[in-house]
Amino acid sequence: MLLDDLTDPLDPVTEPLDPLLDPLLDDLDPVVDPLTDPLDPLLDPLLGSEDDEDEGLLGGILGGLLQGEDEDDDSVLGWLW
Repeated sequence: MLLDDLTDPLDPVTEPLDPLLDPLLDDLDPVVDPLTDPLDPLLDPLLGSEDDEDEGLLGGILGGLLQGEDEDDDSVLGWLW
């Protein structure tokens, strides 16, 4: 009878996990869906928002790097050309 209990496979759909593991699994972060969940609040000031005119720090840096296809432009890519 004990061997039968050990060899029965655990069906994860119908049987709960080991009660000793449940608190450990509850501490795990859920998967974040980037389409529906907001970004990390620490990153929001860096990325800016679509509603604000402020493009955020990273947007300003990337915008400055990507601007300028003319030779007389002061941006980094303009300087490289």
